[in-house]
Amino acid sequence: MINRCGSRSPVAGGFSGLRVKTTPGDSPAFARPPGAPGRLWSANSFIITDMHIGIVACSVEGAALCYRTIATEAAAVMGEHNHPEVTLHSIPMAEYLPPLDAMDLERVAALILRSAAVVAQAGAEFFICPDNTCHLAYDLVAARSPIPWLSIADVVAAEALRRGLKRLAVLGTRYTMDGPVYPNALRRVGIEWAIPHALERAEIDRIIFQELVKGVFTEEARLYFNQVIERMKGQGLS
Repeated sequence: MINRCGSRSPVAGGFSGLRVKTTPGDSPAFARPPGAPGRLWSANSFIITDMHIGIVACSVEGAALCYRTIATEAAAVMGEHNHPEVTLHSIPMAEYLPPLDAMDLERVAALILRSAAVVAQAGAEFFICPDNTCHLAYDLVAARSPIPWLSIADVVAAEALRRGLKRLAVLGTRYTMDGPVYPNALRRVGIEWAIPHALERAEIDRIIFQELVKGVFTEEARLYFNQVIERMKGQGLS
């Protein structure tokens, strides 16, 4: 599974009615909030072609990858050198980690809302937070955000449903693997999930925080992730 960004699945909207509807065999079809002009849709890759996109950053690497992915994948839909308008706001990850460690999700939500307000003021019509861990605060943010937040987990669930996948392996930070974000999203669409063993989770979390978020990508880390994925694939997970 490749993480994409989207709203609640299969038909429940984000806080203001942005929704993703999944029909078996079809790609998820996105609809704008009621009364909004234009359309928000994706043929194959969840590319949004006519909306101003906000990116709320937690890790620099995650936000940079999200921006780069929007720009590079948009070319296939919108034409060479073309992509949706994007505004990115970044509060240092150092401000996120203490409340995450303390599981103070109100403080996490407050940080996300600060960035959401900035990108909304710049004209963004919805935002993406390319950080699975921050989705722990999704419900707290969605109720107060000036614009919708498209949830990574819900679009992963929608895409898994579209592909007919039955069981997913969930890898990520310790907050993601041990937390409720993916279990809740997958449960809503009837998909089972599993996480790596405890020692594997500890090493994956170490690699993410000590290497990946710092832009360090080693062959050893790649091989380790592949090893865990292959083991879980052998247990019938996707």
